[in-house]
Amino acid sequence: MTELLLYPQVVLLLAPLLLRAIWAASRSSLQHVDPRARAAVLFAITVLPVAAIAVPYVPALAPHLPVPWRAPIAWGMANYPAPSAWIAQIVAILVTDALLLVPSAALIVLTVRAARQTRALTGLEGEAHPSGFILVPGRGVALTVGLWRTRVLLSSDVWEGEHGAVILRHEQAHARGRHPLLLLLARAALVLWWWIPGSARLLEDLRDALEESADATAARRHGRLRVARAIIDAASTRTPASAPTPALGFGSPGGAEQRVATLAHGSDPTLTRAVAAVSTVIVPLWLLLL
Repeated sequence: MTELLLYPQVVLLLAPLLLRAIWAASRSSLQHVDPRARAAVLFAITVLPVAAIAVPYVPALAPHLPVPWRAPIAWGMANYPAPSAWIAQIVAILVTDALLLVPSAALIVLTVRAARQTRALTGLEGEAHPSGFILVPGRGVALTVGLWRTRVLLSSDVWEGEHGAVILRHEQAHARGRHPLLLLLARAALVLWWWIPGSARLLEDLRDALEESADATAARRHGRLRVARAIIDAASTRTPASAPTPALGFGSPGGAEQRVATLAHGSDPTLTRAVAAVSTVIVPLWLLLL
């Protein structure tokens, strides 16, 4: 039985599957958690499998637990089966290569494409506005672009419209939290585990949580009713195309109904505290045990 619980099987297969199962089982409950806490949990679910591989394994510092996967292959201490089971070793190596090396090409393509889109968006000609955004030509533009150095782009019709101040506050929340960067990192992490179902839905949930978090920031300044009206108006008047990969746009219509519902009903404080407490325990344990 322990031969099934070696490093490749646990870190590359069983642990990511367990995380995804936890997300699927708790998805409906997470909708009642504060958007910022929910976004943090969803981001952790996407990147923890990668973090488990990236964290160096130092035997002197590792907890001395009787678990058979404590010697990672990356440190030359692979605990594959005995030499007599050489066929199993070859199969394990091939499976590991398929799980990591094949999606690496897709990861490179994703990174290059995101860099090009970011450069194109941040290079848009515009005029710096005293309110802290870039006034760009066109209509219906309300985007937060950039990865580390974020910028808010608004067109004149958006800024001068009824909801201009609300939309600006919303996009500034995206910029301060570097939400485009978080989305790109999450998408890159999910590419490595392409074979686990639900990646697109998980990324969509993370995007929705980030949008609702920015809505909450805007609501603290302008009120929930005003923000809800801005969401409804934007969803009904903007084009249905979503924002580019490294950008976040206010008027994406897909999550408008959920965003308005979150503003109307709020979050469950008790559930939010419980999720935060559990996550605070699980994340360090995950990195220590894997």
